[in-house]
Amino acid sequence: MIGWDDQITVNARAAHCYRVATDLERCQEWIPQIENIERLDSGELGVGSRWLETRREGKRVHTMELQVFESHSPDQGTAPFVHCAGADLDGMKSYYRFIFEQHGEQ
Repeated sequence: MIGWDDQITVNARAAHCYRVATDLERCQEWIPQIENIERLDSGELGVGSRWLETRREGKRVHTMELQVFESHSPDQGTAPFVHCAGADLDGMKSYYRFIFEQHGEQ
């Protein structure tokens, strides 16, 4: 399986980072390739939540349906908070997983 791990430290509370990363209405601010997002359900993102995401990759524009597979939000308890979603792309599974941990006092 091809993949990578990356880790960054942000000077903010883990709960705040989780909420920013799962705010689909604002994700174009930090993922500029996204041209459009259409929720296929409503409410807070959680396991089973789905949306259509249209991205531009160079001259190519593609739309994929993503679904949340794993979620542990601040409303469900204490950190670490987890958000994992992905899509089936022509028989290839693609997914991402964010883990938000609290370090030090914020």
